[in-house]
Amino acid sequence: TFDHAGTSDPRFFDRWWLACYATEGSAAAQVTMGMYKNMNVLDGGVMVLAGARQHNLRVSRSLRPDFEPAVGPLRVEVEVPLERHRLVVAPGEHGIALDLVWSAVLPPEEEHPHFARVRGRVTEDYHRFDQGGGVSGVIETPDGTIRADRWWGGRDHSWGVRPSVGIPEPVTGPSPAPGDAGFLFAFLFFSTRDWAGHVQLAERGDRQVYLPGLLRARSRPHVARHVPRATQ
Repeated sequence: TFDHAGTSDPRFFDRWWLACYATEGSAAAQVTMGMYKNMNVLDGGVMVLAGARQHNLRVSRSLRPDFEPAVGPLRVEVEVPLERHRLVVAPGEHGIALDLVWSAVLPPEEEHPHFARVRGRVTEDYHRFDQGGGVSGVIETPDGTIRADRWWGGRDHSWGVRPSVGIPEPVTGPSPAPGDAGFLFAFLFFSTRDWAGHVQLAERGDRQVYLPGLLRARSRPHVARHVPRATQ
């Protein structure tokens, strides 16, 4: 059932990330929400960037018994599954408020599964889908009102097990070499009037571990041109 995960791994997560950008680059907002069923936690975050100032809101609560995607002043309303989401932050002492509608312009695209083991132990086993959209609505900050009119949006929904989520990773052997300890990850959504898509790049040390991407014509969103999968 939906009230529990199929694994007892405390790192299990189920998370949303929704991004909203003014096309001329003047402002941006991001809304995130994560459910950690084996830790009994629901948390979220909001970032609003306007001019040279960034405003942040972080919220968290115990998950059970209420599984609704709402925590503190933040809530995400799924008005039409995979098509339209309403993002709301109620006014309060935290200083920012928003009421945005995130509407899909592309169908969701499921990525290749992410799976890795280190010394026989599963370190990651998760899935994610990505989607491009448009955004409209109003954002309030201590500096004034921002009106989102046909902003560009990107979002993802990921779930499963990833390293360093909820608990420290156990020590199972020697520490990796300094060149392998770091991790580069770039997640790039893009859109023009006629075309849209995304590209991801993941590198660990000198190894490219992930490079997917796709391009879609907005007039024919169900026809995709994929970047060939590349892993080394």
